[in-house]
Formats: sequence, structure tokens, C-alpha cells
Amino acid sequence: MSDYSQHVRLGDLLMEAGILSSTYIKDALERYEEEGLPIGKVLVVSGYLSDNELRNALNLQYMVNDRLLTRKDAVEVLKTSHTNRLTLEESFRKTGLVQPEEQETNKLGQLLVDSGNVDEERVEESLKASSSTGLPLGHILCHLNLISQAIINRALLIQQFVRRGQIMRNQGIDSLRFAGDREERLEKLQINRGYKRQPLRNTPLMGDLLLSAGVATDRQIREAQLAHITHNSTFGKALVDTHQLPEEFVMAAVVIQEMIDNNTLELERAREALIEVRAKGVSPTRAVAEACTFRLPLNQSRALLELLSAVGAVDIRKLPVEIQERAGVNYNQVLYLCRSLSSSGTVEDQVLYSALRLVDLKNRELIEPDKAIMVLDFAVKSDTDIEYALYMMGVTERTRLREVDVQSQQIV
Repeated sequence: MSDYSQHVRLGDLLMEAGILSSTYIKDALERYEEEGLPIGKVLVVSGYLSDNELRNALNLQYMVNDRLLTRKDAVEVLKTSHTNRLTLEESFRKTGLVQPEEQETNKLGQLLVDSGNVDEERVEESLKASSSTGLPLGHILCHLNLISQAIINRALLIQQFVRRGQIMRNQGIDSLRFAGDREERLEKLQINRGYKRQPLRNTPLMGDLLLSAGVATDRQIREAQLAHITHNSTFGKALVDTHQLPEEFVMAAVVIQEMIDNNTLELERAREALIEVRAKGVSPTRAVAEACTFRLPLNQSRALLELLSAVGAVDIRKLPVEIQERAGVNYNQVLYLCRSLSSSGTVEDQVLYSALRLVDLKNRELIEPDKAIMVLDFAVKSDTDIEYALYMMGVTERTRLREVDVQSQQIV
């Protein structure tokens, strides 16, 4: 294998240059996991590296990964820089190696600039902020509302594909340009009113979420990742086109991701809900509500009936005695209650599971009781999805652009 084709990690480069030992790298990785900082910043804060040594290592890393420099030469230059405390330019001269010119690179910032998603001046400002704070460039750009997390994720994926030789750089630029144009169009739609670009670091990518839930294979994810870049489409559409996943399921996965974005759903419950959506074809609202409430030890039945009664969906006094009795016991009977109300036609499923979703949010003090009644009332009267109602009533934020009308479920 050519030395130019090898992908190098920052820690490996530092160890091969003799600057850090594996023990230091292991310690930094552990702190990286705990604090969520880039490993390079952890090494600087821990006193293992100076700011200048980190900059040199990162620059040489990108040169290797962009096939501008061999791994062996990068190690030699880094070792020379560290030993003699030289700048990168001085180290190249001392080793007799030619420093690659910075023309077309696959750095994140340049990919975004070349695709027209952000101007060079703002990238330079963000790079300075990234250097001073230790936060990734993508996080800074999202925080400044310059680029969405979706564009950043796409650019990072393109960066990998180009470096592996799976796509040409111009293909990646075209794909980023498509994504930017699509976002600009969607941001103008009424359904996305209030959408705000922001870092979404706590929510797994859709591929990772589907993989962890066991509803898609690693091969399916990898093929869809490549397909949506080369065919200028969304990842969800690539899953539908390449692996015949139902469009409704992909839409449900986006809804569940937005719940995680808004901290109204835990990751483990999200996985359980996705499995139910895929296996039974139920709505994401129902799957999430069941995952969050059915296993609770305390009885949720009374809270559910009171919420339904508050919006006129049921009259508790007219319910069968057996249901009223089950609502009064000390152990959870909400599974039985939901099945009974649904099978008898007493309450429509959409209203029933919307109310159950709100019961969970109330339990976790994510919504006040009075606000929950207002949200459910809005959802019932407008015949709309409860997540849309939560968004319209200001409880949650629009974190992901939609191109599907909530009411008709049709592509806009």
C-alpha cells in the first residue's frame, strides 16, 4: 500500500514522532470522552503539548490525509519541529522536504467555502475562535448560525470519502452545494418557521441511530451514505431508494431525532421506539409514548384519563367501572387502559397516544400541567401531530428542516 493512501490519526502521528507515549494518548482519550473536548485541546490543557506543537501536528495530519505528504515524511517533519522548536516552514527546510502548497485541500473550512456555503472571512474568524476555545470548527460555525449541523455532517462525510478515494473532490463540492441550496429553499417554508441552526452534538446521526437500534445494517448505512453524496440527495431518500426502507419509517426517524435534539427523549427509549415503528408500523408518537410510560412502576392511568378529560376526549364518569378501578390502583395499568380505550373506539389513537406522550413529559417536568392541556387541546382541534403542537406552542424548537407537510404527510 502506498504511504500516501494511509489515513493517520492525530495520536498516532504524535506517538510515531516520539512526542507522546501511548499512556499520554490513552489518558487524553479518556478525558476527551468525559469532557467532550477535541483530543488536541485536551493534550494542550493537560500540558502534554504546546499550542504551536498542536497546530503543527494538525497541519501535518491534514497533509497526510489529503495525500499531499507521506506519513513517513510527516513524522520526520513533526519530530524535527518538536526537537528543535521550529515552525513548520523551518522544519520542512531543515529536513530538505518540500512543503505542499495550500491550494485545493479537503479541510472542512475550505470545502464549505468552495461550495459557497460560507464565505472565507467568516471561516477564518471561526478558526480563530476554534483555536482559542478548543471547540471544533463545525461547532463554532453552527453556534454562529452560519452553517447547519446537517451541512457540517455532510461535509465531514465528504471529507472522508475524498480522502479514501471513493469520490472526486468536485463531486463532494457539488453535493455540498446541493445541500446548501436545498436548505435555503426549505428555510423559506412555513412549516420550518422558527428553525434555528445550532450544534446538535448529543443526537446521533440517523445512520448511527438506525444501526444501534438494529433496524438497518452497517452495509446499508455505508451504501446509503455514499449514494446520497454521489446522487445529490438526502440520506433518508438514499435509504428509501437503495434499500427500500419505507418513507414513513425514515420520516419517523427524523421526528425521533428531533425529540432527542430537544431533550424530550432519551437515547435508549429512542432505540426502543424505532424498533416498534419498524416492526409494527405504528406512529413515532405512539412508539415513543409506549416506550416511556408502559414500564414505569407508578400508575399512569389516572394522569392519562385526567388529561383526556380536560380536552373533552373522554368523560371519566361514563367509562366502564373496570377502567375506573384500574386507574385507581397503585401499580401501572396504562398499557391495559390504552388497549381498552383504543379497541373500544372510545378515543382515537392519535389523541390517545398524544396524551400519553404528554403524560411522560409532565412526569419528567418538561412541561407544566396547564401547558400540557393547552398543547393537547391545540393538537385535537387542529388534528395535528403532537410534536408539531409542542413546537407551535413554544415547548420545543424546530431543529431539523422538514419538507413534508405535517397535515397531509406529502412532500412539499
